[in-house]
Amino acid sequence: MAELSDHRFDEIGSLFNDGNGGCVIGECLSPSFTWQERDSLDLNRGPFHQEHHYLLSLIEAFTSHARQLPLTPHIFYDPVPDKQHFRTINSHRTAAQRWNDFVVIGQKIDHSKNILFYCIAAQFLLEMVTQLCSGLESGFTLSHSDLHVGNLDVDDNLNITYPPSEALTAAFRSGFGRRSTKIAPELSYSKLWRVSDNTWYFSRLVRLLSKNDYNHFRDLFKLLYKPSAEEAAILYLFHERAERDENKKLLVKLQEEDLTTEEVREKERIFFPPTRIANSDAIAVARKLALMSQMNPSFLAGHILWQWVEEALRQDGSP
Repeated sequence: MAELSDHRFDEIGSLFNDGNGGCVIGECLSPSFTWQERDSLDLNRGPFHQEHHYLLSLIEAFTSHARQLPLTPHIFYDPVPDKQHFRTINSHRTAAQRWNDFVVIGQKIDHSKNILFYCIAAQFLLEMVTQLCSGLESGFTLSHSDLHVGNLDVDDNLNITYPPSEALTAAFRSGFGRRSTKIAPELSYSKLWRVSDNTWYFSRLVRLLSKNDYNHFRDLFKLLYKPSAEEAAILYLFHERAERDENKKLLVKLQEEDLTTEEVREKERIFFPPTRIANSDAIAVARKLALMSQMNPSFLAGHILWQWVEEALRQDGSP
């Protein structure tokens, strides 16, 4: 990382062979611009002379994805249950099934309301761009364009060597901080890691890299604006923004692509055959939760909800 930080370029993009043994910076072909069918979108892929323009283009890719490409399995307010939040495999498996049941009711993933929330998230991100910029004046460094758990090293015993220990993390931050502030004196040590944290949440959100997009937005919002902001307050901001005239018009346009009521019911009938309805509380629970989500603007179908449902049914003696 220290070695890479010495190689700086005037533009943000991807390296291409210039045909003469050298390289040139061309359009950015990172996964944020090309994966998940994003290569089919009409986007500004650079190269970018300013960090500000690069961030704006990432938000454009995020918005265009939400409006033009499949969002499965992304639901802004209804993240896929993560097994780390459940005590047993069976609890996680049950929560995942209940999540599937819940999102089928009303076809929530492809529904205009879900797409609108992603568009509103992009509106907030546009307002954050100035604060997200690092302020560096010394060029752009080389970086890994697809750093995720599938691209991590393992040791000779096939043990994943990530995440590192706290001691190694501290050592890396200390050494990297000294090197980076020497190269870019305008970037203080504290600002370096603040920018890093902001970028981590922002990049995972705009790339739709996880199944918990709301949490990334919430954590980024808190880092930039108000660490003590309550969950309900952040959720309400979206509903407040949805009432703006431009977003009401956007929703009307998005609704043109919604399934008809009969098409939705047909998909629900296929997913919940009579034999399953007769032997399960699945559709009853899913419909009750769907009603709650419509009545409560602060409704969030997170892991706490699925844990609560499991506990409530257990105490009630239901299956």
